[in-house]
Amino acid sequence: RQLRSFLMTAVAFRMFVSKDPELDGALKTVRAHSVAVSMLARDLAQLTRCEQVEDSYLAGLLHDIGKVVVLVFVLEILRAQNPKRQQNVRIRTEDYIAAVHQLHRPIGAKIIQLWDMPSYLQEIVQGSSDYNLAQRVSPANLVCFSNAVTKKLKISLGEANPHEVSAAIMIGRSVLGIDDEVVDRLCAGLEERVKEN
Repeated sequence: RQLRSFLMTAVAFRMFVSKDPELDGALKTVRAHSVAVSMLARDLAQLTRCEQVEDSYLAGLLHDIGKVVVLVFVLEILRAQNPKRQQNVRIRTEDYIAAVHQLHRPIGAKIIQLWDMPSYLQEIVQGSSDYNLAQRVSPANLVCFSNAVTKKLKISLGEANPHEVSAAIMIGRSVLGIDDEVVDRLCAGLEERVKEN
């Protein structure tokens, strides 16, 4: 089941390419962010002795799958346009990024459900920006923390609110019981590791 999930995710992130350079860049950025979150979540799971190491990796990889769907929808709109028409729709970058951020969580959760993946993944995708204080060292909290850290490193789509990101990192360090030195060590070379993947 995990292998199937991983392969489906790999295919989902690699099969969408756009001739529009902005949109293609957005798709590549979402993929890089998801890979970075998954790697960091797996590393943190091992470090914090979380028993669900591979679940944390898979959850990190899938937490933004809804963004790919929204971007592909925009891509399909652009592909459907007739190049000879004078009044083709031009979608501004800030508009489709705003749509991605607004719609991706419920769409991603629905995809997880349709793919018949474990329900915990659906919950993580739906709430990957909120910590679960009942289960401190869990895939959900590892993904939430990794998501904030990668946004701080600017491996994400669009501009993140720096105050929200800092608060999420501070809370996550407390929830997971890790310090800045550990986070810095895990983040060293993360961008290069993502490029190699």
